[in-house]
This record gives sequence, C-alpha cells and structure tokens, in this order.
Amino acid sequence: KKRLSSTQIRERVSQAAESVEMADLLDRYPQQLSGGQRRRAALAKAIASGASIRLLDEPLSAIDTNLRFQIESDLRRIHQDFGATTLHVTHDAGEATRLADQIAVIDQGRCIQFDAPDALRSNPLTPAVAAVMGDSPFITAGLHRNRDGWVSDSGQVFQPVSTPEPMADRAI
Repeated sequence: KKRLSSTQIRERVSQAAESVEMADLLDRYPQQLSGGQRRRAALAKAIASGASIRLLDEPLSAIDTNLRFQIESDLRRIHQDFGATTLHVTHDAGEATRLADQIAVIDQGRCIQFDAPDALRSNPLTPAVAAVMGDSPFITAGLHRNRDGWVSDSGQVFQPVSTPEPMADRAI
C-alpha cells in the first residue's frame, strides 16, 4: 500500500535477500529453487514488504534438521534486526519454545493459555497445555467419580478444581 519508487523496491528486495543469504539467487525463478530456498525467499518477501506483522505458517515443517536450525537462527536474527511482530504458527512445542517470547496454545479453535514458554511448562492451566508442552507438574492417576469428588485407586479423595476462564475476552 505504500507507494515506493522502483529504486526503493530494489533496495528493499536486495536488503531482504541479503538478510536470508539469497542475494546471489535473485535472478532465479521459483521453480529453480530448492524447498529450503523457497522458504527463505518467502521470508525475504515478508521482510521486504515492511509489514508491521508477519504471519509465518509452519515455516519449518518438512525441512531437514540441519537447515531447520539454521532457519530458526535466521528467524531469531531477522525478528531482532527488522522488528515488527511475528506470528509463528507451529505444532512443534520445542520450536515454539526456542523462538517465542509468548506462546498461545490453541485447542479446538480456542486459546486455552497464553504465556511465556517457561510459564507454560511450569504452570500449565489444563492437561491439554501440559500435553502440548511436554514436561509438567501434572501427574496422571486412575480416578473414579463419587459424591465427594474424585477418588484414586488408593482411596485418596480429590476435590474438583474450577476450570480456567476462556481467554476469548483477553486482548492478545
């Protein structure tokens, strides 16, 4: 939407290509690029646009391990160098933890917890968040319901806990 001169566009494209180490590939067509190079080109395009928000939808899926960690490093560096907000969609909790300042855990279309990675790991609000984030303080046990609450096989009674409020009203 910003009206840029052709010189400004060339400068932005050149800077973005350099930032993802693709300046020497600017003369190639997309079909001449590898899958990893196409991902880098898409990232360069997002940078060159100058948008204040970048949406990256699973940018590291189906990428081999060596290239994955290089691109993760590039994503961190680019976020720091170019600012803006980056929304990074992933199903990989490790990836989210390594890259994010804040993580929103979505379950069945609802945001069930939004917090810093360490807080999600140490204080998951639901078993679903604990499952997504891996290690957690949740302990699984066989329980049976009775009139007093929940009873374990050993006879210990657990009182019901309140369910966290939906996060729909919370500004993110």
